Amino acid sequence: MNAEFQWWLLLLGLVVGAVLTYLVIGDFRRGDDEADDLDLAREAEWMSSAVEADGGRLDPAVAEDLLRLHRAWLARAADDSAASTDAPPGPWSPGP
Repeated sequence: MNAEFQWWLLLLGLVVGAVLTYLVIGDFRRGDDEADDLDLAREAEWMSSAVEADGGRLDPAVAEDLLRLHRAWLARAADDSAASTDAPPGPWSPGP
């Protein structure tokens, strides 16, 4: 074999190895920031039914509010501005 062909084999091996490594190590789960409002409602319904299956009660609207709060918390933590623990304004906060 000539040297040029061996270089192409080496390059091909590196590319195939990189792709296989990405497929094995890669994280393909969806993040909280990728869920839309329709997913939010379905997740709240699922949470409500899971809590009720364990004998508790959880209103889907309350679960949806909690999920929105969780998203707000994650967004603040990503911005490194989570020094303050003040709750964002919303329907759950007390009035003036």
